[in-house]
Amino acid sequence: MGLITATLISSGATFNVDESNISKLYQKGSVSVIEYLDAETGYKVVSEASEAAADLFSQASRLFSTTLNGTTIYLNADRIVRTESVNGLARLSYRVDGDTVETLQLGVSEADLINSLPSDAPGGGAAAEYVSASSGDDGTGTRGDSSLPFATLGAARDAAIPGDLISVAAGAYNTNNANLGKNQVDWFFANGAEVVAETTAPIWNDVPQGYCVYGYGEFNNGLLQSPYLVYFNQSSSKISIQCRSIRGNCTLATVWVTNSGYGKYVEAYTDIQNTETGNFGRLLYFQGGGTGKVTVKSPLLQNTVQSLGFTGSTAEQGTVITCAGNSYDVDVFSETMTNPTVASLSAIYYGRTAATGKTYVEGDFIKSFSSYQFYYAAISHQGGEFEHKGNATVVNGSAYYASNLGAVNKFKHISGLYQSDVGNAIRLHDTLARTYQFDGEYESGATQTYTLGISGNITGSRVDMGLARPFGINNLATTNGVGIRNTTAYVLHIHNGFIFVNDTAGGEAIDTNAADNVFVKGSLSANVDKNASVTILPAAKFAFDNAITY
Repeated sequence: MGLITATLISSGATFNVDESNISKLYQKGSVSVIEYLDAETGYKVVSEASEAAADLFSQASRLFSTTLNGTTIYLNADRIVRTESVNGLARLSYRVDGDTVETLQLGVSEADLINSLPSDAPGGGAAAEYVSASSGDDGTGTRGDSSLPFATLGAARDAAIPGDLISVAAGAYNTNNANLGKNQVDWFFANGAEVVAETTAPIWNDVPQGYCVYGYGEFNNGLLQSPYLVYFNQSSSKISIQCRSIRGNCTLATVWVTNSGYGKYVEAYTDIQNTETGNFGRLLYFQGGGTGKVTVKSPLLQNTVQSLGFTGSTAEQGTVITCAGNSYDVDVFSETMTNPTVASLSAIYYGRTAATGKTYVEGDFIKSFSSYQFYYAAISHQGGEFEHKGNATVVNGSAYYASNLGAVNKFKHISGLYQSDVGNAIRLHDTLARTYQFDGEYESGATQTYTLGISGNITGSRVDMGLARPFGINNLATTNGVGIRNTTAYVLHIHNGFIFVNDTAGGEAIDTNAADNVFVKGSLSANVDKNASVTILPAAKFAFDNAITY
């Protein structure tokens, strides 16, 4: 496999791209579009070239031509995972990069697609092992023969050798007292394939050299409780799982990672859940070491055990996400992350070992029950570097609560609304020399008197607010609503931002107690018929470098 030479539209420069790194090539108007992996960064790059796509295709030996939505496209034959026929047309799954598989409904039949492939292309409908719940037989199942499928997943797994793909037809299966993970053996699950764990062992375990799972599998352990459904602990593996759903009844976590290895990727197209009811199991749990990033994607992440949305400490239970001392980075992408059930928290222990890896979360935290305590917050942050893009709402307590007793704390809220119906939008407690960037909007609720609460020792901490972002807004049902209240004897730095209070019976943008220290750089505003924008008791130290309006 060689190099393809093209001319960049943007600069006119000639560049070479290794054909093995190309995932897609197609014509767009008068230019061609090349999608490929950058060999140095590992990220997908999209470049436009002046040559026609057909001319670039003529330089290739491993690309093949097919039709998508009436348009000719060229794909990399060596990235094929699986083909199948749907309503007479080919459905193709192919690997975009090491973690991501895309599925395309093509405009040609499966037979025509296979005929267009190089003879030694992987996938192409030809798995090494086939499994069928309706027609398979473990006694006659034969590796490489689609007419003689196995009946059980365990038998197909035992027959597979490194490099094989096991293709599983629609139907109900169990794990046959075995983990399904096997070194360099990949799986494809057709739409309608359901796998139920019949023992307390996880369905997907870790192995030294890793594997990939594709398709539309539905994985659960039914009414049987187990510690976890997905368990990763190998330092040398890279694993990717893509499926329809992962629904655990797990006492520890539905997905548990103790070592990221060279990278772990888990994607469920509908949901990842934990329905365990007695031991406060987590949903996603990250700890330990590893050199690769862990990525989790699903529209719904739900834990019906009552506790936090996100935590940054070791032993929290009932969470949607817990980072407990992990040194690797974690990315989580979701639309909704929730743990709605009201339950006792008396058995929960909260450790203090902070995560040192960076965590990025995109999506909304929704929590229907909480309290003022740290461990009831929608987002509880005890250490490490954490960034969030999205909303966080709670009925009671804090939307975001930072409480740190030693490890480095760094938090950035990129955008969204943090809202507590009865409580603080943000609460900072015992956060020594920490940095916070709040670029969203923040609103406290009906009975709480301040939106940003400060308590404990916050020496050296700094809060940065995005310019012209409301902070402490619209406390409409409160009395004496306060945007920011500092009850400590330590310096708090507030930079930028717009602090506005609009409540029914008096309002203060900032309220400081005796011996408090507050530095503010920005704008303060309260309703003209309300109380002062700033209340400073005797002995408090206060500095402000802009006009106060009220």
